[in-house]
Amino acid sequence: MGRILSVVGLPLLLVGCGGGETGFQNTKDDATGAQGNGIAEFTPTEVEITDMNWEEGVSSTAVIKVTNIGDAILQIYRYRLTDSADGIFYAEDAEALELSPDSSREFIVGATLNTFDQAFGEARIDTSDPDNLNVYIPLTATPRDWEDEGGDDSGDGGGSDSGT
Repeated sequence: MGRILSVVGLPLLLVGCGGGETGFQNTKDDATGAQGNGIAEFTPTEVEITDMNWEEGVSSTAVIKVTNIGDAILQIYRYRLTDSADGIFYAEDAEALELSPDSSREFIVGATLNTFDQAFGEARIDTSDPDNLNVYIPLTATPRDWEDEGGDDSGDGGGSDSGT
């Protein structure tokens, strides 16, 4: 009886453990692809929102444009603010976008100043471009008349010398 069980049981055990589907695939998810590269171009590389009406708290916006100048699909994994300067800068996060060659996507970043002071923040864009995997774009918000209020920078000292 024990011999019959081992003769019948062993093949069943081997069938149960052999070559079944594991759910894993033997494929390569390569950012560059076999047919070319998605290459990201960012304009501008620094965002400056100027002449802001801080007295009335009026918001202003700017655009960050990502263009695929390569010859294959460019993946944009994520766009987000990494430093909002305590909420002065705002943007809608984006994830999992694809750009075909010669196409672009614009991301809006906004700012609202409530005081007469500059604010500094940062946006981050993660792509499949091997040379631009994680790009950080500095953000600056400047109130109206900021340079005029910054003082005289002419170097003449601002005083008079009577020579006496």
